[in-house]
Amino acid sequence: MNLQTRSFLPVLLIVLMFYSVGVMGHLVRPLVPVMLAITPWFLLLSGLMVAVASTRFQEAGTVVFWFLPLLLVTFAFEVLGVATGEVFGAYHYTEALGVRIAGVPPVIGWNWVLVVWGVHTAARNWLPSVPVHLLTPLVGVACVAFDFLLEPVATGLGYWVWEGGTVPLRNYLAWGIIAAAGSWWAGRFPKLPSHPLLAWYVGVQAVFFAILGAAGVKA
Repeated sequence: MNLQTRSFLPVLLIVLMFYSVGVMGHLVRPLVPVMLAITPWFLLLSGLMVAVASTRFQEAGTVVFWFLPLLLVTFAFEVLGVATGEVFGAYHYTEALGVRIAGVPPVIGWNWVLVVWGVHTAARNWLPSVPVHLLTPLVGVACVAFDFLLEPVATGLGYWVWEGGTVPLRNYLAWGIIAAAGSWWAGRFPKLPSHPLLAWYVGVQAVFFAILGAAGVKA
C-alpha cells in the first residue's frame, strides 16, 4: 500500500460510515423523512470533504478552473431542461434536495460534477493505455450506468418527478454526452488531481443507490 493510498483511508472510512448510516436510515421507514431532510447538506459536505482531501494546495486553482465551468454548464442545462423539457425530458424538482434556483437545486449539479470527476479519475488511473478519444466516451457510458442506479431511488424518494412517470431515453443520452464532455474538459487540465479517493467516492455512492434500489425504498 503506497503513501497516497494510506493518506485517504481516514476520509474513505468516514464516507463509508456516513453512507452505511444512510442505507440503514433509508431502510427504516420512520427515519426516511429525516434522511430526506439532511440529503442536500450531506451531499454538499461529503463531496466537499472528498474534493479537499483529494487536492493538494498547488492543485486548487486547476480544480476551480475545471470544476466551476462544468458546474455552471451542467446547471444551465438543468435550468433549460426543467423550463422546456427539451434536454432530458419533461420533469421537475421537488423540495427534497433543498433550495432551488430557477427550479433546480444547485446541489444536484455539484454532485454530478463530482461523479464525472470520480469516473474520469477511475478511467485515467485504471486504463492508462486507453487513448483519450476512447476514454472520453467510456466515461460517458459509465456515468450513464451510474444514472441507471440513481434514477429509481431518486424518483422513489421524490427528488424529482418525471412527466408520465417514466424516465425517457433522452435523459440517459443527454447525461452521457454531458459526462463525456466533462471528461474531455478534464483532459485539458493535465494537473487535475486524480486521487483514488474520488473514484472510491463514486463507487460508494453507486453501491448506496444499488442497495436502496434493490430494496425498493420509497418516500
